[in-house]
Amino acid sequence: MDQQDLGWPRWAGAERLWLGGAFVNGELAAVASSFFVGSSYEDIGVVTAPDFRGRGLSPACVQALCRDIRTRGRQPCWSTSPDNLPSLRVAEKQGFQVARHDVLYVAGIETPD
Repeated sequence: MDQQDLGWPRWAGAERLWLGGAFVNGELAAVASSFFVGSSYEDIGVVTAPDFRGRGLSPACVQALCRDIRTRGRQPCWSTSPDNLPSLRVAEKQGFQVARHDVLYVAGIETPD
């Protein structure tokens, strides 16, 4: 399974950002990555394949990624849309707190209702 199979967007050079995954019986089940790397912060993204959701794999991947980010001297951060309840739950489990609400603009793709 690759990032497209998980529903993960494909960006140029994204393979260099992959930092940790969870495998179940040799199959990639979840992966966490830094979407954006700044001088002080790294914004985290995580995805779990539908058949493996609800097993705690996303929180485990995020926890390992957060440790890795801190060893590089940066602070992990999390951004998601307010309707992405699974993402919000994983962030909350890791101790992330809402700092602000922003407006999300998208171009060239369909957006959910």
